[in-house]
Formats: sequence, structure tokens, C-alpha cells
Amino acid sequence: MRNTMTRSFCLSTAALLCCALGAFAQDVNMQLTGVNAGYVMGGVYTSPYSVSVNGGAAALLICDDFTTNIPYIGYSWTAVPTDITAILNNTNPAETPKFTPVELAEYATAAVLAGELLSPTYNPNGFYSEGAGELSYAIWDVFDPALLDPTNPNFPTSGQEGYLTSSQLQAAQQDLISAVNLAVKGAACTNVGCADALLESVSAISMINVNNVPDLTVYTPDPTNSSQEFIGIQTSNGNVIGAAEPTYPAILALDLLAVVGLIVAFRKRLVGIFN
Repeated sequence: MRNTMTRSFCLSTAALLCCALGAFAQDVNMQLTGVNAGYVMGGVYTSPYSVSVNGGAAALLICDDFTTNIPYIGYSWTAVPTDITAILNNTNPAETPKFTPVELAEYATAAVLAGELLSPTYNPNGFYSEGAGELSYAIWDVFDPALLDPTNPNFPTSGQEGYLTSSQLQAAQQDLISAVNLAVKGAACTNVGCADALLESVSAISMINVNNVPDLTVYTPDPTNSSQEFIGIQTSNGNVIGAAEPTYPAILALDLLAVVGLIVAFRKRLVGIFN
């Protein structure tokens, strides 16, 4: 059995903020408080994660970033929150979001997948499940297309972080394909190559099915190399879905970390995938 305490995981952050769409520009303080469900797939913990924002109660958010290291539970950083509407309208603050130049289909697709991961209807087995893990990998592939494409030279191989079983890979690919088809007008992809190509090419909001994209806030670390980037799905009243204390597996993980004094390296991808 793999020792998950020595593996990296992707975190997610959130804020309970009530601001006008596109008006976010001020940094907020973030602190990782736990790994929530603590499910491990491909050698890493999958979304969602528990994060306190500006000292508030922990909320459950989704990681979209397989690139950056975060050193330990309790780590703090600052981030600029930006609403999905500002990103789609290109009115977001300078240097946000993290993955630029912004391809609108990428963040729209990530929003669809994040909403599905947090939905008990779409993800009925909860966060500690292969379904949640597969959706996490679909989100990561949006910005790191080597993860789900076996033809990519940087595709993870056995023993590497990000390596999935064939059934997990196929399910994550299908999650990605379905989300792209929902996010992009006229999309009818049947394979991951088509989905990845659309994610890289769509740059006009007129090509986005905005009615299928849930309200989403992107939390871009400031500076960008200080943390991973995270996304939060919001309800109609502006609150982040899933605001809650960490579940029991997360508390257990925190206790184990405290006992052994372990510092975890959050290594999330291979070098050279992004341009």
C-alpha cells in the first residue's frame, strides 16, 4: 500500500466574499487547514480541500493547478480573487488568472467540472471516491494536457505522480470531453485530443455556452509562484459551495502530520509541459 503521507497533493482555496462581478482586485489571505476527504489517486490527494480565508471558517474549494509546490498543511499565502464573468469578459485584474494567455474555454470547462465535483447529484459517492478523483484529474488536464493524453511525451508513466489505472484514465477523459462539450458551443468531441485542441483554441466569449457555466471565482496566488491556483463555485447568494469544517479523514491526516512532524512536498507536474 502506497504511503500517502509522503505524496504530494493539490490544494484548494476559497473565500466567502460578496463583491460586484469583475470588481475583485484586493488580495485576500489564505491558509490551508486540511485535505478534506483525503482521497488519493495517482499518488496525490484530490479535490476538494479545506482553506481558511482571511481567518474565517474553512471552505471546500477545487485546485486547478498541477504545477506549483506548497510545503505543508498550515501554509499561508495571498491571492487575488476574480469572478468567472470578469475572465470571460477580459475585465479581470492584471496578472490574473494564473494560466495566461487566457483561453476562455479552459476556465469555463474548469467551472463545469468543479460544479460537477461538488454536486451530490453528479458525484453521488462523495469526495472520498474515484469519481471525485477522476473529476480532479479532468480539471488538472484542462491546464496540463499531458495528464490524460497518452500520446503526449510527458504523459505520466507507472510510478510517477499522476499515473492512473486504465479505468481511471478513461473515466477522467470522459469527464473532460463531456465538460468541453457543455462549455463550448457546437462542440461534439468524442476523444481527449479533440477536447484539448478546443481548450487551446477558443478565445471568444461568443463561443462559450455561458448558461452551462456555474458562477466561479478564481483565486490567483500573488505572487503567482507562491501557491497553486484554486477555484470556488458560488451559489446565487455569493457564498462558496461546501463551506464546512474538514471531514474526519482530513482531521486524521492533520493529526498524523502533527505527530510525525511531516512536511509534504506538493510537487504537481513534470517540467516543460506548459509553454
